Amino acid sequence: MAGALLDYRMYAGIRATTGRDIVAVLFSSNALEMRKGQLQVSAETAQKLGQVLADRIGLATEPVRPQGMLQAVHFAYAIAAPFAFAPFAVQRTILRAALGSLPSYQAILVGAYNAEAEWCAAARLAGYIPAASFFAR
Repeated sequence: MAGALLDYRMYAGIRATTGRDIVAVLFSSNALEMRKGQLQVSAETAQKLGQVLADRIGLATEPVRPQGMLQAVHFAYAIAAPFAFAPFAVQRTILRAALGSLPSYQAILVGAYNAEAEWCAAARLAGYIPAASFFAR
């Protein structure tokens, strides 16, 4: 569960809306501040990721590759994120594939940009959390 890492209001809102606990957290490489040639995350970010008691799934945004994310951070797995301004159906297909058999209404996305927030609607995720809020020190 990721509830312990979210402020109460955020977690309670997701829980009230879905009636369920969070079982998966998708992280965009942007949220982790990964860039081409800079795939390491800060010690604080790594520590926060280690506290997530849900499946952690990486979404590698160009030019970051899924394999690069997996080498830097211990995730269940990582896939290529939807490309910028991808059609809604493409976003949904990619994000649902990222979740595998996990229900989308029990997954949240931690991202860094407004375009990533839109992925939540496409895949019917339980919610979006800006990286700045999730990783607040």
